[in-house]
Amino acid sequence: MSDSQVKIDKGWNERINQLFEECAKNLKENVSYSQVLFRFNQKEESIAKAEEIVKNLEIDIISTEIFNFPKDSVSFALFKLNVVDIRETILSLAEEGYTLIKGYSASFNR
Repeated sequence: MSDSQVKIDKGWNERINQLFEECAKNLKENVSYSQVLFRFNQKEESIAKAEEIVKNLEIDIISTEIFNFPKDSVSFALFKLNVVDIRETILSLAEEGYTLIKGYSASFNR
């Protein structure tokens, strides 16, 4: 890989991370549902496959919010989930190739 290609790849990754962090501002702490934000594509790591992974864990998806950035050819999804702990969800998505995952487990104020 040439030096110029490395610079382009580094710049691209920085841009993707910047967009991801912008979307992550939509995550809310201390809510009664869990949330997971992740990058998806139209190939192997599709939104439909992610929904299937979550449903196979017997977790209900309360809602889905999609963040599309056509100029950058990147998309992210935010699932709101009817589950207290999202560690298994995050692990399952990562095992299937999904990247840039961030989330919060549900929190109940006592």
